[in-house]
This record gives sequence, structure tokens and C-alpha cells, in this order.
Amino acid sequence: MMASSMNRAFASFRHSLAAVLVALVSIIPGTQCADSQTKPATASVPSDLSWIRDYAAPSTGAEKGRGSDIKWDPRFRSLMQSSLHQQQHFWRDHGRFLPIPELVQTFIGVPGGVVLEQDRYATVTGCVPHDCEDRGLVWIDTAAKKTTLIFAATGLVRSGPTDTETRYHLWLFSSTSLNWAPQPFIASLARWWSSTSHGQIISEKIVLVTLVQPSGETVDLSPSIFSLSAPQSRGGK
Repeated sequence: MMASSMNRAFASFRHSLAAVLVALVSIIPGTQCADSQTKPATASVPSDLSWIRDYAAPSTGAEKGRGSDIKWDPRFRSLMQSSLHQQQHFWRDHGRFLPIPELVQTFIGVPGGVVLEQDRYATVTGCVPHDCEDRGLVWIDTAAKKTTLIFAATGLVRSGPTDTETRYHLWLFSSTSLNWAPQPFIASLARWWSSTSHGQIISEKIVLVTLVQPSGETVDLSPSIFSLSAPQSRGGK
């Protein structure tokens, strides 16, 4: 009988200990979500992206002339959250690496506008508030059956002759797996880089390009693929 009582007491102790451990795990910071870039829950995004064209120029929709407002549209935010699930490790804000959807909002924080090409391809551009040397672009195929978009962001390369040129690393995050960059994207990217780097006192040069696939795989690409030649600086000879 004494052995039976001891067994019951030991079983009760193990049950109580397990309950305490479960409670501790639930309150210790970081045990439930160790990664600050974990994908948030998102609202359903309509497959029809024709509304984006209404923000662009030229446009005949209700949003004509309000391209700078697209970043505030809940549909745009949901589109970024549902399409870009990769992680990034080149841009910190208050000590943490931002999830890509938040990074998009940061890199178009100062709106550059929305341009529509071939009545299909929308390019949303902007730059980081108080740091417009760091720029962002979101390219969207508004007619694709499957959501197809690419987010491009510049990161400063701190090595090299900073007195004669500013060197950048271009990061590309795609919503779909790419074997090769779409030609309409290449054209939009080249136009964007040429227009934003025009007239700088010190010439700007993209020396590295990295594509981050939806799986997280990174692929280093040659800048020459994208025709990213900057105009001559104002201080150049």
C-alpha cells in the first residue's frame, strides 16, 4: 500500500511539473516566435489587379493623379504581404531586420509615383524618408493570371572609392520563381535607375545584384544584364 501511495504521489508530481514547464514556455520571450520576420496573417487578395492601373499615369480611373497614395491602399499592403515571404538581412530598423512587406513601405516611404507601361506593367517607386539615396521599386504585372511582382531595393556598398562614386547592391525579391528576369521588368528597372541617378553630384553605380527567390534561394546576377548604366554625374568630366 505504501508503494502504491508513493507511485500516485510521484505521478501527481510529474503532472504538476509538466504544467509548470508548459506555462514557462508560453511566457518566455522568443520561445513562440524566434523570427521577427515571420509571415503575418493576411487578408484575401483579389486576383484582379486592374485597380492598380487606376493609380498610374496615364489613367482614366477614379484614382487618376493619386499615384503617391497607393502605399496607403489596403489592397496594396495585402498584396505585398501575400506575395513576398522571403527574409532579408541588409536593412535594420531599431535593431531588427524588417519583413519584406514592411521593407516595401519603408523604401517607397517618400513616393515617387506609379507608371503604367503597355497598359499592363505598373511600376511603383519611392525612397526611404530622410535617406533618399536608398530607393525602392515594385514592378507588378497587372494582367498575369498568377500574381507576378518584383520588389527592388538598393543597399549601400561601403567599400570602394566613395569620393568618386557611390556603389550600390541591388536586391530583387520576386513573388514567383524566376529562371530569367522578364524583359518588361528589365526595361522598367533601367528606366527607373536612369531617372533616379540622373544629376547626382557623385556618380552612382550598381556593382552587385542579388535575386532572392520565393524559396529564399539567392542568385547573384551581373548588373550588365539589367543595363544599369548611370548618367554622368554633375561633377564628372
